[in-house]
This record gives sequence, C-alpha cells and structure tokens, in this order.
Amino acid sequence: MTPLNVAGFEVSPAHYIDGERVASDETFELFSPIDMSPLGRMAEGSAAHVDAAVTAAQRAFPAWSSLGPAARREHLRRFAAEIERRAEAL
Repeated sequence: MTPLNVAGFEVSPAHYIDGERVASDETFELFSPIDMSPLGRMAEGSAAHVDAAVTAAQRAFPAWSSLGPAARREHLRRFAAEIERRAEAL
C-alpha cells in the first residue's frame, strides 16, 4: 500500500496488528478533517482483521496486566513524553 503523506510525515495506511503492518484488499478514501483534501487510501478493516487484533490483544493482556500499576505507569509516561515531544508535528 502506498504510504500517506500527512503534514510531511509518511504514514502507513495498513493496520497495525500484533506488532506488524497488515494490508487489506479493501480500502477507502481518507480526507483531512482540516480542509477535506484527500490524503489517500486507507486499509479497510474486515472481520478477520478485527478477530486478529482482538486475539493479539487478548494474548498481550496477561503480560501487560502482570506488570502492575507502577510499571504500566512508566510505559504510559514514556508514551506521553513521545506525544509531547512530537506535539508540534501532531
């Protein structure tokens, strides 16, 4: 699938499931919410994509939940810091 250019950044139009990009045979046109200009074609999710994502999430949950609140907080803080670092671009 052709990457989308969003504000100068290349963005994959594929799904992200279980740590990998997953394309789809079906796509839809994506438009900027700012000015309605076309951004490109995005992968459309199918029932199989949903099932794969749910299965991956269920498989990951025990490890995530066993970290405990303090360890999860550190992961979430690092995630928030990355968002903050890229706030201007976002």
